[in-house]
Amino acid sequence: MATLALVTILLISTTCLGVAADTTVPFAVQGAYATFVAEGGFIPFFSGVNGTISYVVTSVYTNGTMHVTVSTNMSQGEEVPETFQVFNYTDSISHPKVFPAIPTSQLASAQVLFENVTCSYVKSANISVPAGSFSTVEYSGKDANGSQYYFWFDRSTGLAIQMAGGAGAYQLQASNVATPMSIPSGLSTSFPFITVFGTVWVIAAIVFVGLWKYYNRKKPSFVDLNDTKRKITRKK
Repeated sequence: MATLALVTILLISTTCLGVAADTTVPFAVQGAYATFVAEGGFIPFFSGVNGTISYVVTSVYTNGTMHVTVSTNMSQGEEVPETFQVFNYTDSISHPKVFPAIPTSQLASAQVLFENVTCSYVKSANISVPAGSFSTVEYSGKDANGSQYYFWFDRSTGLAIQMAGGAGAYQLQASNVATPMSIPSGLSTSFPFITVFGTVWVIAAIVFVGLWKYYNRKKPSFVDLNDTKRKITRKK
């Protein structure tokens, strides 16, 4: 009986280990990291916001959570010096809210929840970022304020490769989670940023010109007092 019980326990343990191996999440590993280059719109000031954001998994726990350290090194234009900050979070492995990734099992879904945005499947696409070229699945959705967001996830690992929206964009710069298919050229990596911020500036310019025309129509026309005096003198 004791031998039978021991065999049963071993079989159960082996089965559980097999399940755990099948459901391993690529980014839920101590030392997993992802660094993004970030560019923000024209606020604060008009020089924009740019810098890097790094995510590092420092610990993985048996209760389905992991410890994530987030480091930011951001510049808010020439008027404000660079700021370096470090934050520590406890994150869920199956539904991470801090580490920029989703389990690969969710990539087959028509909708996913990421960054508090409910996103719908758009298409599969190969994209190029500073870290390289990746085969991704694109999702898009709107947040509570109605702003449109776009996310591209690596098909093999679920890591976010590129994120754009709200007059800002993030592109993967380096990671040991996802492996690129190839290393891209500089122009191809900057094109998504050019697209996002080009659109933002065009919209801003249209709004500015429209307001300028509107208020100039409302202004009283300029009167040259000297010219008026000359006209009155000639009439006399």
